[in-house]
Amino acid sequence: MIDDILIYQAHLLAIVGLISIGLVPVRAWHVVKATAESRETPLRRKVYLGLAIALSVSCLAGVFTLTLLVVECLAGPTCYPEPTSGWSHLAMQGLLYIAFELAAGPLVSLARDPDPPEAETSEVAPPDAGGHKRPGAAVSGESPTR
Repeated sequence: MIDDILIYQAHLLAIVGLISIGLVPVRAWHVVKATAESRETPLRRKVYLGLAIALSVSCLAGVFTLTLLVVECLAGPTCYPEPTSGWSHLAMQGLLYIAFELAAGPLVSLARDPDPPEAETSEVAPPDAGGHKRPGAAVSGESPTR
């Protein structure tokens, strides 16, 4: 039972890895573009852009390397060390893509929204003796306008 679950998980990761071959370049470009268009201060924008470029280049290099291993496994006479190595390489590629998305998500979020919106402070009339708010009551010594 456990072996079947592990096999299904490995195949699911391999499918994600197969999809990531085409998806990583697009997502890497999106991450770099989104951080470059940040509304942050120039120094923070450069830091975020440097992180985005480093993350994207490292993920692209990993995907390229693993894709070459998969192609070598499919096109070569043998698949070292065993015939399922191609699936193993694709599963590693799927893990790499998931890690890329987990790291890129917060980075793009930070770059897009430099300052979280502050809670608006609205003055509310103090409650009356019974604890109920009085509609139209003056706030902190102001006279009500009618």
